[in-house]
Amino acid sequence: MSLFILDSLEPSPVSGGVPQISSTVKEVPSPDTPKGCDPLDQSTVQLVEESRSPSRGRKKRARSAPVALLIAPEAPESRARTPPVTLLIAPEAPESRARTPPVTLLIAPEAPERKPHVLPAQQLKCRGLPNLGQTCYINSTLQCLFALQPLCIQLLLQEETWRQEPSALLLSSFVGLWCLRASTDRELKAAVLMELKDCIALRNQEFKGNSQNDAHEFLSECLLGLKDIGHTLQMGDVSYQCPVDTLLSFQLQHIRSCRSCGVESRREEISTYLSLQMVAQGTVQNSLELYFNESEVEYRCERCGGQVSSLRCSFYTLPQVLILHLKRFCPFTLTKSMAPLQLETELQIKQRTEDIAGRCGESPQVPAPSAGSGCCPAAPSVLEGASSSKASSITQELEAGTEREKVEGGSSTYSLMSVLSHIGTNTDCGHYTSDCAEEGGLWLSLNDEEVSPTTQEAVLRDRASTAYMLFYTRK
Repeated sequence: MSLFILDSLEPSPVSGGVPQISSTVKEVPSPDTPKGCDPLDQSTVQLVEESRSPSRGRKKRARSAPVALLIAPEAPESRARTPPVTLLIAPEAPESRARTPPVTLLIAPEAPERKPHVLPAQQLKCRGLPNLGQTCYINSTLQCLFALQPLCIQLLLQEETWRQEPSALLLSSFVGLWCLRASTDRELKAAVLMELKDCIALRNQEFKGNSQNDAHEFLSECLLGLKDIGHTLQMGDVSYQCPVDTLLSFQLQHIRSCRSCGVESRREEISTYLSLQMVAQGTVQNSLELYFNESEVEYRCERCGGQVSSLRCSFYTLPQVLILHLKRFCPFTLTKSMAPLQLETELQIKQRTEDIAGRCGESPQVPAPSAGSGCCPAAPSVLEGASSSKASSITQELEAGTEREKVEGGSSTYSLMSVLSHIGTNTDCGHYTSDCAEEGGLWLSLNDEEVSPTTQEAVLRDRASTAYMLFYTRK
């Protein structure tokens, strides 16, 4: 190894208007450097400046700390990322001996551009479900439920609990089909799908055979079956948390007020979906607000004999997943409404009790009736006729879900996750499809075994006249 001494710095004549610096460099061999060794390293260049010894009586000059540039060599082309370049810059030292620590600048290479999430064609093919003969209503409903990842994951994580239950065949078939979303085995999917259909047919005879059925009725029966299995497990000695209760169930409160004396009666209702009348040329938010509008009903008040009462409804608890059923089919003529409804990516749900009180005013305070006097009877409640222990268990069940909470003010935002559509003119003919959101903002259009990518904008535009059920998740 050798040391290079910068002997002098002398200005040279100006060339092109730029002063040049000439220098004399002397090489001092080091005794530690073996012969034949290259004095210059190929990856690092070091410049060392040493001043001559000062003469006697001359004031010592303050020396500046060297400036060292450590430049890492370029990475080979085979490497995916370029290592960072470190610049070590040491400032000049003051006249005192204290030195300022060096400043390190770390320059990292630019991050690669993030590509949009796209599923390969093979994965798209796996997501489809075979049609066993007019079973599109089953396939489209299951696809919307499979898009609810928390629901499926909670069931899968508790497999050791429900696997030993003989009545949990419906649950086993549901989880099995969800796990087969990565498989191309059509025969296996068809066998598990038929097993699930038979489980529903045991609960409801209408689903036997190959006749066309309503997707909303199938969804109600499927959720009720999963819920019943969960309650059976909870009655045993095992710890089980039913995701239908914790994620989809919510509680509504119905309040009826006498128009004459103002006496109120209340009842609570547990549900997993809302059935909405569509507002002509309106939005989903308009239809939801119409559901909670106050209405007038004929009811004889036993206290004052009044014949007219007002009825209003409000959320008492909010679900994590809100399912909205649009009433497109007339129950009397079985014809279908093709009126477009503006679909919305987000819904704002406020505390309905405060909204209604603000519109209608507070009900007058009525003193408690004296003994023996009649009073306006309460409407039927889900807790009527139940023992105190059973009523307590139902109350605990309503409050058990970590994702559901009592509405105490403010608002909650729900984002559109899936759209189930009916393409046809009446209940006797038609076809069901679904559009579901995936991770990374990708949307998939699922038509039995045909699966293709789509966009949220296309779903909002193309499903305005065919949307039958909407699935929203709470942010």
